[in-house]
Amino acid sequence: MTQNNRMADEERSLQRFDELFGNLDKESDRGCVLVAAAILDNYLEMLLRARFSQDATVVKRIINPLFKGQGPLASFWSKTQLAYSLNLIPKWMYEDLERIRELRNKFAHRYKAVDFEDPAVIRLTEKLKGANYGVRSLRASSNAPKHRQSAHTSPSAARIVPKKERVRFILTVSYIAGRMDVWVYG
Repeated sequence: MTQNNRMADEERSLQRFDELFGNLDKESDRGCVLVAAAILDNYLEMLLRARFSQDATVVKRIINPLFKGQGPLASFWSKTQLAYSLNLIPKWMYEDLERIRELRNKFAHRYKAVDFEDPAVIRLTEKLKGANYGVRSLRASSNAPKHRQSAHTSPSAARIVPKKERVRFILTVSYIAGRMDVWVYG
């Protein structure tokens, strides 16, 4: 891969990061986790489909049913397992996706409100490695995300300090989605 291709890949990843970070940041805690998991589930499917046959008949008759209803690749868990077993994602990403799936289940399957201050949620988010990669990627780039550049330009704007673990979660999701975007679309 040439230096220009790497720079283009990094730029695409940073654009995806900025878009996702800004959109997820606007959601409630529950919405943030559920939307993030849905985005990553979609990227896992695209990543797997990119490795399968592209023949229209095969896609229609064999591949599409794998991802629908009770198909073996209909769940976030099964897509994560297959992507890792095929070496499509690295170990740290597999582990983060498993933690994100656990978080999604905590937020989706409880009647009681759950947020990023919940001790069980914190235990999972503290282990997310993708946030560290995302921060390194941002530091390596001379372009800070647009929403960060203009977030507090007004002196009278009330400063809202986001929850640390929420930011860690969003950084992780944004970085993983950005990487998958590059892998799927090159």
